[in-house]
Amino acid sequence: MWILAAALMLPAAALAGDEAEGTDTAEDAPAPGSKEAAQKKKDEAPAAGSKEAAEQKKAAAAAAAAEGTDEAVEGTDEAVEAAPEAVEETVEEEVEETVEEAVEEAVEEAVEETVEEAVEEEPLTAVVTEAELAVTPKVGLSIEAGANWAAGNTKSINASGAVAFSVAHARNKFSLDFGGAYGRGVVADSGSDEWVELAKNVGGAVRYDRFIIPDINSIYVGGGALHDPLAGFLIQARGDVGYSHKLINTEKHSLLAEGGFNYSRDQYVPVAEGGTGGGQNFVGGRIAGAYALNVGGNFGFTQKLEALLGGRNNQDAGEEGFDGKIVSATGISGSFNSIMSVKFGFKLGYDFVPPVRADGTSFEALDTLTSITIVATLM
Repeated sequence: MWILAAALMLPAAALAGDEAEGTDTAEDAPAPGSKEAAQKKKDEAPAAGSKEAAEQKKAAAAAAAAEGTDEAVEGTDEAVEAAPEAVEETVEEEVEETVEEAVEEAVEEAVEETVEEAVEEEPLTAVVTEAELAVTPKVGLSIEAGANWAAGNTKSINASGAVAFSVAHARNKFSLDFGGAYGRGVVADSGSDEWVELAKNVGGAVRYDRFIIPDINSIYVGGGALHDPLAGFLIQARGDVGYSHKLINTEKHSLLAEGGFNYSRDQYVPVAEGGTGGGQNFVGGRIAGAYALNVGGNFGFTQKLEALLGGRNNQDAGEEGFDGKIVSATGISGSFNSIMSVKFGFKLGYDFVPPVRADGTSFEALDTLTSITIVATLM
């Protein structure tokens, strides 16, 4: 029996030996990167041009294409995901710009309509902004001059002139006026051909206005002086303070009213050679008004009126009592162009208590001056 068992085990051992010969063990495998491993890989690689090599190359190309397709799909997915965000941002920017433009247009239209309605409802009130108040100062300058000469039965020569300057900026205005007249001639029925002074006066005034509402109402302060010896005044000095208001202020018509206080110092010409001439102080109220008409810039009419009413203190005579002065000035002008114009003027002055001459008589209480001058408005 043992002989039969041995006979059966012999073929099985031979078969196991054959399988062991066809399989390398881990110990028998060549080391990676060694010359033996490279030779083994070369021996196992399919022959070039063989069917196995072609199939292996085709499989590698398919794997690479599949990998590229996966990357392209991933890029497309990312682009699709980013597209809605870009579209949303673009739409939001366009909507914001459209809304801002619409709001700006609506605000501009509302402001224009408000200003137009305000001007129509309140013609005497100007809608003034800080930007308008900060504009370049407005300067005014005009010069007028006139002369006449007479010969024959009447011998005389007279000249008159005036300068008016003003500068206004924001709520402030400064003005300066200066003028005078001079004339010489022969007095008729005097029995003499000697030329004597017929007119001799010169004066000026300065004034500052601080506007409450620009070009409508203001608080003013000013002063001036006049030299008119032929009317008995060596010097008339004055100071004023008060309130001014434009009752009408349109392109064609202007009406101004003022009220305040006045102080004047009158120094008379000497009643005798070498004398002082005396003088007086005046304190009183001042009332004034001015009207102006402008017809198309070609024709103008002005009327000014001023009244000083109060008390006087004649230091020489020791008298105290009422005193006052009234001055009226009328002007009619016609323009040749934007610069040159001709002006007809008439000025009237009345002194309630005129100075006294050397012979004891008083100077005339009423003085008038009629003139025709050429006016050049430079600014």
